[in-house]
Amino acid sequence: MPTFQEARFHHARHYCEVSALSDELYREGGESILRGLANFDRERVHLETAFEFLSEFLHGQPSLASSSYAAAMLIILVNSVVFTGDLRFHPRQRIRWLENQRVAAHATQDRWEEGTALGNLGNAYAALGEFGKAIGYHEKALVIARELRARREESAALDNLGLAYYYWGDTCKAIEYHEQALLIARETGNRRDEGVYTNLLGLAYANLGEWQKAIELYKHALAIAREVGNRRGEGTALNNLGLAYKNMGDLLKAIQSYDQQLLIAREIGDRRSEGAALGNLGVAHLNIGEMRTALNFCGQHCIIAREIGDPFGEANALFNCALALDQLGHGVQAIAFAEDAMRIFDAIQYPNIAKVRSVLAQWRQIYLK
Repeated sequence: MPTFQEARFHHARHYCEVSALSDELYREGGESILRGLANFDRERVHLETAFEFLSEFLHGQPSLASSSYAAAMLIILVNSVVFTGDLRFHPRQRIRWLENQRVAAHATQDRWEEGTALGNLGNAYAALGEFGKAIGYHEKALVIARELRARREESAALDNLGLAYYYWGDTCKAIEYHEQALLIARETGNRRDEGVYTNLLGLAYANLGEWQKAIELYKHALAIAREVGNRRGEGTALNNLGLAYKNMGDLLKAIQSYDQQLLIAREIGDRRSEGAALGNLGVAHLNIGEMRTALNFCGQHCIIAREIGDPFGEANALFNCALALDQLGHGVQAIAFAEDAMRIFDAIQYPNIAKVRSVLAQWRQIYLK
């Protein structure tokens, strides 16, 4: 009869397989995405129980052989929730799982898995708006990928660096890294990655105001996402197309793109993308003068941002609510919302905070005389 410890290991091993199936279904795309997420949701409590056991066992300093076994299984478990966990876990929970995976990989001298953990940690910190930390993790992941001559992992690290630098405010570095990543994806024939990297390159060009080039890149990325069944990538490309159309003054096309993105986000249960779509719809309605509709969309965005631990999104949503309130004649409320946004922007060291501070100062002069 197996001991209690042996039974716990058996339970963990079984749920490594269960979670791997969920992620595999997600990667298949199309209708399989929902099946994968449903399977994850159904078994989530068991997956988290398995993680807690393996994590506690690893840190409990048992025998070397048992510790290595627990480390190897923990690495497998965390790898099996790369996609589903990214959608379902709060970023802080993702960070805890990934930090334990990094420790396990380092303990077993598994450089490949250590690099994987570092890259995913960078993405988790970026989701929290901590882009400086994200860049540090991605740089370490890039070093390991090149050391191992792992081309796909190298392209992923380069692309992640590009995205982090984009949000950090260095668009030129973002383009440099995205172009390097895209070159590798094309050389290796990876269409899914090509679509993702093309989309992000478009984002960087949009930041330079090259809207037509950005739209061409987004449309290409959208076509690839639909070709390979990447619903999440499709939603991201639609989001970015909407932003480009908005900045070119075509607000109706922008709203159409955001509406399609919102449908996809809700279909696959992607709360972060749902929040982004709601926020963008709010801004679009702000721009066409529909302030109450804008306030409704931005308020929904704020709720989701708080729920998923997205301070950058929350601060943007609060400030956009403030803009709508100002236009509706509710100046004191607008100031309160803007002050809440400022506190968050300060905490995450947002580079463009001066614009928010300037608007807030103007409102205080007008409404608080």
